[in-house]
Amino acid sequence: MPPQQGQFQSQPVQPQQPVQPVCSKCGAPLVAGNKFCTKCGNPIA
Repeated sequence: MPPQQGQFQSQPVQPQQPVQPVCSKCGAPLVAGNKFCTKCGNPIA
């Protein structure tokens, strides 16, 4: 049965996986605690 006005259907909840931060210059995964990218040396903000 389709939803009537004023009603809504919720989507199933998907577990979210943590997002790995990446370097804004080269896209390499960043290591927590580092001040520079280990691949290209770009400073991490």
